Amino acid sequence: MSEKEVMGGLQQGFGRAERRAGEALDDPGLQARGGVNQLKGGARKAVGKAQTKLDDFAGQVADRVSKVGEQTRAVYDRTSKQAREVAQRVEPLVHERPYSSLGVALAAGVLIGLLLNSRGPKVIYVKPPPT
Repeated sequence: MSEKEVMGGLQQGFGRAERRAGEALDDPGLQARGGVNQLKGGARKAVGKAQTKLDDFAGQVADRVSKVGEQTRAVYDRTSKQAREVAQRVEPLVHERPYSSLGVALAAGVLIGLLLNSRGPKVIYVKPPPT
């Protein structure tokens, strides 16, 4: 329980007691003040509960974001390590056969470009000239 919840509960209880005392003493002013304090206490208590729930939710979100960040970092580290290993294996081959390597890279680039740019068949409509 948060401090606002406790203080709201106390104010609500005192307001209730004040209102009942006003009823017992037949004092409308005391009854009204008690009712107002009771309402204020209830509102303060509700705000405290809402704030506690929001704080809990914010903590959960922060934990999840932290976990996602850690996972992302692990994937990045693993991928960069694999890329370095591939580069170390390919580098001697590129030095031995530079033209073959260039041809393979060109073919791979063209193939990737075609795969990424293929959006289905392209149809061109030609209007006949007006007669």
